[in-house]
Amino acid sequence: PGDKQPYPQSLNLSNPAVESKASILVLIAALRETRTVHALVSMFNQAEHAERVHVGVVQQNSEGDEDVLEGFCKMLGTPLVLRRSYEGRSGLNKRQDGEDPWGQGRYTAKSFEDCK
Repeated sequence: PGDKQPYPQSLNLSNPAVESKASILVLIAALRETRTVHALVSMFNQAEHAERVHVGVVQQNSEGDEDVLEGFCKMLGTPLVLRRSYEGRSGLNKRQDGEDPWGQGRYTAKSFEDCK
């Protein structure tokens, strides 16, 4: 209250030293959305500094819907591979018993690393 500037202080993006370190966070909520993968690919392709773009996607899918992370990696030519313990399971659109909170442990470490 009473401050002349918003908190936290705004960055002066006119200053090249500040602008060269700026990043952006993109958050997407997707309910059975089919265009998220294409939106992400387009966003990264158009970004002048894609390494400074950070993305978070919260998705709610039905069983037959494509997972955004799987679709994104496939589109990049580095498809994710399920660990053997997850192969053939139904309901992979939902968190599985004993799975890590982010659901990334269902993929082999190599395929997950290759997608980055």
